[in-house]
Amino acid sequence: MNHPPRPHMKGTQSYTQGGTQGKTRRRKRPLPDIFAEGSSMHEKFKHILNDCDPDVTVYVYRAQDGYAVPPYLDKCCPYWDLESDIVKKYGSGDYAIYMRRGETMILSGIIAVEAPLNWRKP
Repeated sequence: MNHPPRPHMKGTQSYTQGGTQGKTRRRKRPLPDIFAEGSSMHEKFKHILNDCDPDVTVYVYRAQDGYAVPPYLDKCCPYWDLESDIVKKYGSGDYAIYMRRGETMILSGIIAVEAPLNWRKP
């Protein structure tokens, strides 16, 4: 006995054409700049780093055109010297920072870090 495909199954019309029964996808939007002028995100960012809360997890990604580029480079607890450690480990550039407390996102954005004055390419 042949049954018609169920709408929730991959490959069915509802899934592939974005029907209400199928899997929905969120539209991606660029991450905001944490240190943008007029934004209070940098204060929250510094506050989280200085608190060193072990319940918070920080994910560091490379960033390109305002989006995170997987896979993540580092996963750690927040600490006050995180920015300089990113420069030491990965060099200068744009990085996407995601801070989560459990399943709750508490901060996400882009930081741009420059190489230190004594840094030289090998």
